[in-house]
Amino acid sequence: MSNITRNSLASPDLLGISAGAGLGAVILILLAPSSPPGLLPLFAFAGGLLTAVIIYLLAWQKGVESTTDLDWNCGIRGVLGCQRCRRIESSR
Repeated sequence: MSNITRNSLASPDLLGISAGAGLGAVILILLAPSSPPGLLPLFAFAGGLLTAVIIYLLAWQKGVESTTDLDWNCGIRGVLGCQRCRRIESSR
């Protein structure tokens, strides 16, 4: 991660990829609770990958710099974390 983003602080949780993976898993659990357990890692991977692509595209608009990239990452991570909590709370 550090080499790709040219940021020594880069990690999946800081970049928001972990939040995207968590949201993907929560969406599967809520939409299809009786789905096979093997689908959960696939949805988590898809959520993390989609998040990484979105962050990269948003940061690329103004040229990828570590500060721009980190700003987008923090914003996306916050939004996805809130969505995950909101989905869990609304299912109760």
